[in-house]
Amino acid sequence: KGTYTHPNPPPLTVIVEPPKEDDDHNGNAVINSASIVPLFPLTRVRKIMKLDRDIIKVNHDVLHTADITTVSFLELMAEAALRVAMEKKHKTIKLEHIVTAISRQRRLADFLKDSIMDIGKEDTTHNDEDEEEILLKPSKNLSRTLLPPP
Repeated sequence: KGTYTHPNPPPLTVIVEPPKEDDDHNGNAVINSASIVPLFPLTRVRKIMKLDRDIIKVNHDVLHTADITTVSFLELMAEAALRVAMEKKHKTIKLEHIVTAISRQRRLADFLKDSIMDIGKEDTTHNDEDEEEILLKPSKNLSRTLLPPP
């Protein structure tokens, strides 16, 4: 439970639709610019963003930006967890691999510390990208940080 096994996992990528050719109803061909297809439902992203009481309206461009940055963040975290799993010669990425990967990258740990993990410093000789490794433990308040049901 809680694990995903894939022999060669495909990277998460933003899907870009090719430009489309339309008719402007006067017989002239019109080519629309390429559009980015979001990987997350934008209405759901908007609802999550509006959970912050300071946010009243969310621009459509902001929703797309949030989608793209979320995908990039998940790719970064998944790739780091994959490296940890491969170091340990495991074929399955487990929660412990994700936690270890996060603890090795200060930028991930700093981002996640208030919402998901309790962090305490730990000295270690193995550092990723010359960053200080920290010990992560699941937060007691984890259930409060998860997204609300749809």
